[in-house]
Amino acid sequence: ARRVAARAAASGPSAPKIDSYKITQTPIPPPPVPGFTERMAFKTGLPERINGRLAMLGMLAGFHAELNGMGLAEQMAVATPFVLSASVITVWGSFAPVEEGSMPEKAAAGPFTAEAELLNGRAAMGGFAVLMLIETFSGKAFF
Repeated sequence: ARRVAARAAASGPSAPKIDSYKITQTPIPPPPVPGFTERMAFKTGLPERINGRLAMLGMLAGFHAELNGMGLAEQMAVATPFVLSASVITVWGSFAPVEEGSMPEKAAAGPFTAEAELLNGRAAMGGFAVLMLIETFSGKAFF
């Protein structure tokens, strides 16, 4: 009798029914968006990528102007608005994929891989530095 009374008490209106339970999934919150300092940390590779892109643009524009007889100092004096606007656009364009969560280290389009971009950027940074040194000590355009 006690067992029957205990079962009846357990199955009464105060005991929850299995049908009333629902399994719900709580959404996982998105990871926090990193700030400017976190994105520009050297471990992310973004500063080197931006500097490399700017150096590649600088070498291309510098080579063109050098062929016309202008040295680096003269180019910077004449083309300051262009240099600044190209720099801002390049930096903004470098942040855009990171903002969307894209990983530039995995991007590839045929022979244009992230590793090739880094290698070319490093070569352009070194070449630009050497070109500045040569023109500083010689006092004239290199080409």
